[in-house]
Amino acid sequence: EIYAVTSAISNPLSVMALHLPWFLLFFLLAHFCISLATSLNSNFSFNGFQPSDLSLSGFATVTSTGALQLTNGQQTTDLPGITGQAFHPAILQFKKGPSATTTQSFSTHFVFEIVSKAQQPGGHGFAFILAPSTSFSCAYGGPFCS
Repeated sequence: EIYAVTSAISNPLSVMALHLPWFLLFFLLAHFCISLATSLNSNFSFNGFQPSDLSLSGFATVTSTGALQLTNGQQTTDLPGITGQAFHPAILQFKKGPSATTTQSFSTHFVFEIVSKAQQPGGHGFAFILAPSTSFSCAYGGPFCS
């Protein structure tokens, strides 16, 4: 009897048959978790912009080289501070539903350059925001974010 048990365990086909249900269960659970995580992600990456990639407002433009330019660098007495905004064109859901109490986590990376032509202190800046709307008609620019 001991020989039979040893023989069954040392037989590769018997060992696979014993572990197959557990392997299938692990595989199905892993596939489900990966599918769920993938369905919750909203991934996008911009390496150069097209005007259709973003919803632009204010003085924001996309240059011929694909750079996003938020202001035109000019200040006049009638426009002491100018602003430009660029938004992702689609709404991104951070909650799983209207009654959800937690939000999904996210990460982001930026590469940007601030070029100031003015010789005055203050001025140019950059902000990443999350907002329920793209309407910023009451926002205005100015030195030191005033």
